[in-house]
Amino acid sequence: MRSFVLYKNCQRTKTICRTSAYTFAKNNIFVYLCPTKIETARFGITVNQKSYTVNMSLPTRSTDWKPLQVYAKIFPNHIPILEQIAEGWYAEGNYPKALKFFEQILEINSKKPLNFGHVGNSYEEGAKDYKRAASFYERALRVLGTHDTWLMQRLGWCYIQSQQYENAIDVFENHCQQVPSDGWSWGKLGYAHQMMKEYQKALQNHLQADKVGTSEHAWNLGNIGYCYQMVGDYNTALNYHLRSEQIDRNDIWNLKNVGYCYQKAANNYSEALAYHQRVYDEDPTDVWNIKNVGYCQQQLGNYEKAIKFFYLVEKILPDDTWNLGNIGYTLQRMSRHKDALQCHQKVYDIDAHDSWNRYQLGYCYFTQYNLEEADFYLQGDDDKYALLHLGSVHLVKGQHYLALEKYKASLEMFGSYYSFIATFNLDRVQLQGDYGVSAQTCDSIAEELETYSQTL
Repeated sequence: MRSFVLYKNCQRTKTICRTSAYTFAKNNIFVYLCPTKIETARFGITVNQKSYTVNMSLPTRSTDWKPLQVYAKIFPNHIPILEQIAEGWYAEGNYPKALKFFEQILEINSKKPLNFGHVGNSYEEGAKDYKRAASFYERALRVLGTHDTWLMQRLGWCYIQSQQYENAIDVFENHCQQVPSDGWSWGKLGYAHQMMKEYQKALQNHLQADKVGTSEHAWNLGNIGYCYQMVGDYNTALNYHLRSEQIDRNDIWNLKNVGYCYQKAANNYSEALAYHQRVYDEDPTDVWNIKNVGYCQQQLGNYEKAIKFFYLVEKILPDDTWNLGNIGYTLQRMSRHKDALQCHQKVYDIDAHDSWNRYQLGYCYFTQYNLEEADFYLQGDDDKYALLHLGSVHLVKGQHYLALEKYKASLEMFGSYYSFIATFNLDRVQLQGDYGVSAQTCDSIAEELETYSQTL
């Protein structure tokens, strides 16, 4: 009776007979060895200066590959074993472990023909290494020599994930010509254009995906909405975002875009705030959304609440000019003009070309009785509020004619006497209370402007 040497983790354990060795090895996942002259022997090693071989047949059932991991420890360079282990882990969806064995094979022989699609997918799913994954999908397509939907989809998506958008467009355009019914790929083609800010092209492809049908219907509808949003059609954008929400009510990205479109399409800040608040409750770190919570609170007149959210943003982005400007504007609404002036001055120091902020800075100087600075910062003819405040500066200086000219220009931009006079009356409080302009002078200006409005 022949004897066999048992090894576990490359350490010799004991010598037993052939029958016992088979049973023991199978049940305990041990490697069993036999002398080289046995005809069924397959792989050779040398132990204690004697030549032995593994008496092993490759498993025939998918569940039999796991014991091979023990063999792989003794034969770390034996590619057939490593390949079967890699494919086994891949079949179970354990991509990191599959990748470990695929890489081991390629390190031994970089030219070894493998299932390169599976290798690419392991890099994609197991390591999130999209460039490396794309290279293996490319190899798989070259080896295959024909069109393959799954490989084209994965290759195109990895190009998108690695920001190679032009390559992604080439892949998806080629594929969609071959398989025009593939709505998933039409959607990804649109997304690649979208990431390049080519929103009209993106829109065409997303709409085609919607037409032929896609497994990612909610995602595609949300992106159609986003493209309409980016070309300024907020009403249509809102419609698509709401359709997406009906399918997936928990898509945070879509929900915050619903909120934004409510702001832009209808100035519906109450509804917008409800969506932005939902997003904030789920993700309190989304700075863009925090800004919009603050802005909606500001537009609704909830200045104390608004300022808290703007201050949260300031902690994260201390030099964000949009946020600093809105802190300043909110402080104005709270009658904290001196603090507001500091915020607007900081924005001006960062970006002197921000005309809206410059006008706000000018108004703050007006409230602080600094007419020269107010005059300087309010100069411009492209903002109705700046023109109105500049008119008030001229009125305080006794320059009645110049004041009237600026007021008229502002009135024309307002397009409505009643809208104009509501803002003028805010200045009037300052004019009469702080600068001593008489009520009679203010009434005369208002009457003259009302008469002028009838000629427009």
